Amino acid sequence: AGQAEQERSFLRSMAIDIAAKLQDFDRLPATAESKSALLAAVPLPKLLELLNDANHVELVSKCLNKLFSESSQEDLNVLKQQGSELFPLGLQHPSDVVRKSTIKLVEKLMGNEGDLLWLQERDIVFLLVKMLSDESIQMSSAASSALLRAVGQPSGVRVVFNERHVAHMSKIICDREQAVVAFRVLEFICTAWRRREDETEVFKSTGAKDQLVAIIHSDDILLQLNAVEVIALLPSHEIGKELLVHLLQVAESTLGSGAVPARLLEACARFLAGEVESSAELEGRFCETVSQRARGESSSVQEQVDMLNVLSVLSSSPRGLKILVRSKTLPSVCRGVSSNLKSQQSDLKLATLSLCVEAIRSAKFAEEEGEAASTIFAEGLGDVMEPLIKLAKCPIQEEKVGAICMFKSMAHHAWGVKKLFSHGDFLAFLLDRKAESSKRALDEKFEVAKLVLSHPQTSEILGAGQVEMISNFVANGAYYTQQGAGGNLMPNVGTMAL
Repeated sequence: AGQAEQERSFLRSMAIDIAAKLQDFDRLPATAESKSALLAAVPLPKLLELLNDANHVELVSKCLNKLFSESSQEDLNVLKQQGSELFPLGLQHPSDVVRKSTIKLVEKLMGNEGDLLWLQERDIVFLLVKMLSDESIQMSSAASSALLRAVGQPSGVRVVFNERHVAHMSKIICDREQAVVAFRVLEFICTAWRRREDETEVFKSTGAKDQLVAIIHSDDILLQLNAVEVIALLPSHEIGKELLVHLLQVAESTLGSGAVPARLLEACARFLAGEVESSAELEGRFCETVSQRARGESSSVQEQVDMLNVLSVLSSSPRGLKILVRSKTLPSVCRGVSSNLKSQQSDLKLATLSLCVEAIRSAKFAEEEGEAASTIFAEGLGDVMEPLIKLAKCPIQEEKVGAICMFKSMAHHAWGVKKLFSHGDFLAFLLDRKAESSKRALDEKFEVAKLVLSHPQTSEILGAGQVEMISNFVANGAYYTQQGAGGNLMPNVGTMAL
């Protein structure tokens, strides 16, 4: 009995000593000396054993990650020597801490082609693939990060998306009962696809794109909205006419029903403004559908706001503005700008300002269609300066800054400079720094003044006197200060709030 007690006492003291060594290492910098000291006292096999000890598991995980924190070749070699035992144990451990720590260790070997194949031979990659559908989003994200690193290797796609792995992923993304998990896997596939467009046929074999299209046509609003976000991750050449038709069909069939059609049309606008292949027929159909609702003729105020925002997204690039001009719907939208800016609905005013800011700016860079758009704006905006000046002077910062940003877009064009200074109060407003209580408003005013001066025709349009006043304004900077009565510098801005 006495001997048994001595053995138990010895084991307790040993456990205390090991815990002390781990705690010391956790507190010390991860130098070569501290690593050697730890491994001399607690060899790596013993550390692995301690992963099964609930009293030490978190501390051991931290120490393991610290041991291999530098990813030197020597560290990686040691990691591989023990990996056959460590990785399966760690990736299937009941503790989230251990599993996440192990994923980080595995990821260190994903940056080398040879190490990746070594992991594949030991079925470690499949364990990570299965973890994509882990109930814990932290674990799923960590596994996704490690696998995406592997995808970057020459044979990475073929390793991560081999027949067995694809079968597993395909089963998960088809399971509507586990929609949250399915979308994590869909997001991983589409992100990998965008990174390795050269392996398109492999990614098509997962059925991810077909599943996203099926979800778009479903009647589950939440799933539809999530599908739109994931579709945006696909390479642009995969979001072609076929997928745009699906998005537009569902949007048209659900118009007026809330968020889904707006989000679908916004996605279409974003794709059309980018590099997605489309057709003149599809573009015209899209612009007519959106513009009709944006005019507010047969839509609620909220839907009108949504459609104006969609047009803003489309017009945010020269390509998108060209599509809008070719559709011949821009003049009718333009005619409603002044009345929208006079509305009591703040969202309607802001959406209209956003569209004008994007479209008028893009017209500067849209070649022949940009000239056509400029002509439409010059003629179609009418008496827009009166409501714009009122918004620029209002106390609501979003509306004020939105109006000044529209001034800035207009200042890109000679017709815009003429329209700006056609209002008797514009010059005084532009030069009045005291009227602004935010840094953003001062910055935008300063940009307007610089753009006005950049036009070769400015002297002809404004005259030498006004040009000199604006030049002095620009020369003094956005935050010009003047001497107060007591000789102190007095800033011409109230709060300088961001």
